[in-house]
Amino acid sequence: MLQQYKEAEEEMEQVLKLDQHINEASSKLVTCRILQLMDMGFKEEQSKLLLEKFNTVEGVLNSSEAKALKQTSLQEQSGSCCSLWVGNITVEVTEKDLWDLFKTFGEIESVRVLHQRFCAFVNFKNANTAARALEKLQGVELRSTKLVMRYPDRWIQRTLPST
Repeated sequence: MLQQYKEAEEEMEQVLKLDQHINEASSKLVTCRILQLMDMGFKEEQSKLLLEKFNTVEGVLNSSEAKALKQTSLQEQSGSCCSLWVGNITVEVTEKDLWDLFKTFGEIESVRVLHQRFCAFVNFKNANTAARALEKLQGVELRSTKLVMRYPDRWIQRTLPST
């Protein structure tokens, strides 16, 4: 519920090191990995297929196949969307931090931080600027946490993946 999928993944890996026969932990581990990839812009089915092939999130992200899918996905999603949802926002991250990080890509209309939801919204004046920022800043570390980003429109009614 906190959308801390990487941390949950690490915990499930620890459980499985202690007892590799715990089916619920195996299932939750896969779900954590799928959700991490979905947070990075991959579709659920793409995430499942890539994980079957490369086993780990890191393996997927290092694959040329995933990079090609990601680029195609970014081009399809961007359209005319000027807003970005930014996740993994901790209480240490301020509007100014985000403004300073994102302003290098172009003119920003507004930044809104929602600490209680561990996220923020960055609204650019130009959709191309938002797309460039999304591509270049995905996974960037800010105040000891790696940011995850996506376009907000297509994630309004996301459900947990079936495993």
